Amino acid sequence: MEIGNWAFGNSRGSFPVNRDWQNMFCEHLYDMGFDSYGVIDSKHEHLEKHVVKIESSINEPSAKFENDTFVIMPYYWGDDDAICMLPNFIYKPTGFELSWYKYALRDSYMNHNISYQELDELLKLCKQSLEKK
Repeated sequence: MEIGNWAFGNSRGSFPVNRDWQNMFCEHLYDMGFDSYGVIDSKHEHLEKHVVKIESSINEPSAKFENDTFVIMPYYWGDDDAICMLPNFIYKPTGFELSWYKYALRDSYMNHNISYQELDELLKLCKQSLEKK
């Protein structure tokens, strides 16, 4: 675990994610219309209709993208512990979750020990969910 994440971050989980998976994961994010932080790219404003505001108990709200298949939430820089503990990525059909420190797959952890190929496949399914009308 990186010292910054240990001291200030909230990326925790049962299984560490191999940092070598970062390029594949980010390529999928770019292909779906997000940047490597999980923020919607300005060229994909049509995705904004799926943005959900996350209310904060200390007036530091956040937001996430959510559809029927997956959730992606950029790293939260605020001090609301309830929001800090939310995963950055959820694949709803299986409950698979990823949490990272600052940007995708930096000091990242997952709740299910899946393979590179399994992650690649579920990200393809996430992209397909965006293509549904």
